[in-house]
Amino acid sequence: MKLLWRYKNPILLITILAAFGWYAAGYIRATSFMADGQRYYVLFDDAMVSMRYAWNLAHGNGAVWNVGEYLEGYTNPLWMLYMAFWHLLPIAASKISLAIQVTGAVLLGLNLVFVYKIVKHLTDDTLALFAAFGDDRFLWSAGYLGIAGDGSQPAGADSDAFSLDCANP
Repeated sequence: MKLLWRYKNPILLITILAAFGWYAAGYIRATSFMADGQRYYVLFDDAMVSMRYAWNLAHGNGAVWNVGEYLEGYTNPLWMLYMAFWHLLPIAASKISLAIQVTGAVLLGLNLVFVYKIVKHLTDDTLALFAAFGDDRFLWSAGYLGIAGDGSQPAGADSDAFSLDCANP
């Protein structure tokens, strides 16, 4: 007797994506703050270091922490370049981190879709799907709400092979 149900339609994926979208929106809102009547969105730790380098790069000073001090202190050049792009746009400084957080949420949502498709390709066992999501570190690395935009690594970069192993016992 098979105790596990099978998933044949995308309702499960849509439900998971909707739940993640709700969570991501709540996380972004919870990590923002109001000051002088304006909402500020923030990233944490390494991401804000990358954001300072990005600001200097976008304003013609090069990828430096302080003008005239040439030391590489960012850990992910691509995120820093992506952040610099946002500094070139006419967006309030208080909102640029929001763009990075939304990018991270979108990338993690895409990560969920890819994990779903990989597991579905290997098996139709729902338990394997939940095991893959659980080990994907995706749900456990919500600090990435700097998300993937924490500046240290792209969404899902810390996943390991266990996510695939559990899908094909």
